[in-house]
Amino acid sequence: MAIKIDLEKAYDRVRWDFIDKSIQAVGIPEYLRKVIMLAITMATIQVLWNGVPTEKFKPARGIRQGCPLSPYLFILCMEWLGQSFQSSISSKEWTPIKLSRAGPNLCHLFLADDLVIFSKADIKHEEDLSHRLSGILGYQKVQELGKYLGIPLFHKRITKSTMQFVVDKVRSKLGNWDAKQLSIAGHFTLVQSIILTVPNYLMQSIKIPKGFIWGTSTGGRKLALVDWGTICQPRTCGGLGLRRLQEQNSSFLLKL
Repeated sequence: MAIKIDLEKAYDRVRWDFIDKSIQAVGIPEYLRKVIMLAITMATIQVLWNGVPTEKFKPARGIRQGCPLSPYLFILCMEWLGQSFQSSISSKEWTPIKLSRAGPNLCHLFLADDLVIFSKADIKHEEDLSHRLSGILGYQKVQELGKYLGIPLFHKRITKSTMQFVVDKVRSKLGNWDAKQLSIAGHFTLVQSIILTVPNYLMQSIKIPKGFIWGTSTGGRKLALVDWGTICQPRTCGGLGLRRLQEQNSSFLLKL
């Protein structure tokens, strides 16, 4: 199991108390530690508000860009973070991976402000790693993973209930339309102009319902007098010229 973490604005987000503990952990003399922390904490900030500088205030985190000490302080902080990973391995709370049978253990890699964490892939280590990262990064466990680029992220088996959002989105588009007053030709026009444009993006990763053309209700489905294959035939062959959604969905997925 590998988790890649990009430390966004790493210099600006390092807490001063964490820097202080990192300096103490490497055994820097007390006098020198106080001098370093004084150089960090004496900084003040002013913000230009409509071209007028505000009053000075003191931040609670961050190290200065361009300061000769900043790269070394950041390395010390990352080193202390790495030592916390090693202590978890020593206490048998974390099992690293091996690149080969006789190779060394690998639990983390640091490169600038990027961090890659490696661990044995099982439920116990996943929960332990999640707990440790939540304590460091401050995120919380959620039931749903949310969306990425408009596509829901599923971590379980996709069921009918997880697909309900597609139906709800189509219904919202049809909220101002009285489909009951439309003929079958009107249904077809509505499908072509509105409904088929909604799931095109979603079909690149999920399946979509296709029963609207015959009309549905909460009480049940209407009887389809013509099979779907005939509907997808060209108009010159007696069909309605609709695309086969399953084939279109498969074509989209082939691009992945």
